[in-house]
Amino acid sequence: MKLIMLILLQFCCIQISTSQDSQPASTTSELWKNPVIIGASVSDGYDHTEPFGGPKSEALSLEVHLSKLLKVPHGKISNIGNKFFFIRPIGVHSKQVEVAAKIKPSIVLSPDYLFWLVYGNFTEEKSRIDTLQSGLKKLETFDCPVVIGNIPDASDAVHKMLSRSQVPQLKTIRQANTLLQEWAKNRKNISIVDLDSFMKASVSNETIKLKHIQFHKGSTRKLLQSDSLHPTKEGVKAVCYAMLEALQKITDFSDQDVDWKQTD
Repeated sequence: MKLIMLILLQFCCIQISTSQDSQPASTTSELWKNPVIIGASVSDGYDHTEPFGGPKSEALSLEVHLSKLLKVPHGKISNIGNKFFFIRPIGVHSKQVEVAAKIKPSIVLSPDYLFWLVYGNFTEEKSRIDTLQSGLKKLETFDCPVVIGNIPDASDAVHKMLSRSQVPQLKTIRQANTLLQEWAKNRKNISIVDLDSFMKASVSNETIKLKHIQFHKGSTRKLLQSDSLHPTKEGVKAVCYAMLEALQKITDFSDQDVDWKQTD
């Protein structure tokens, strides 16, 4: 067991290479010149039948689906998301931001960078908010557009993928999302994806309606895997659509730059 944990911890570490700060993008071509993804298992790609990763998980990674949906020319999408984020969330979230900044991102995308800063085993409930604040502080590193997911209620995943002790109280989730909104309010480069509403609708099989895409009532439970935590292929695409729409709120990214009817 110790050997496995050492391997996982080593997997979580990322080497820093190039330097310079990120710069804001003013045109669509500049916006997608050097896109970077940070975050945990949703960003990295995760199939619950492959605990340590594999081809099914790789097929669910965010950059795979973003590349299919984008109609605009773009640079290589650097995905430094890590499915083992949960093992050392404080260290990994800090390292990911440092690595992303060194890559000089034109845009930063993540539905789940904040998730394990609020979820997990904490000695005190209030520590979840303290850790979230440290994560938001790190995001202030970026001047480029940043699209970030809020904190969902993932309690349906208890006894499947999560233990009860890892799940924050509902009032903590509400407090976290209020804090996130307040933090983002005066930052013109930040746009928030409502992952909380996405999760609630998927668990209850209710309608999810975006600007361009709608998933009808009775069809949304299939957006989540049976672990009630990670998205299926359809779910990853839905998250990508939501992120691209959120991006439009802070940039001139056009409807014509996305294949809103993309199918495999």
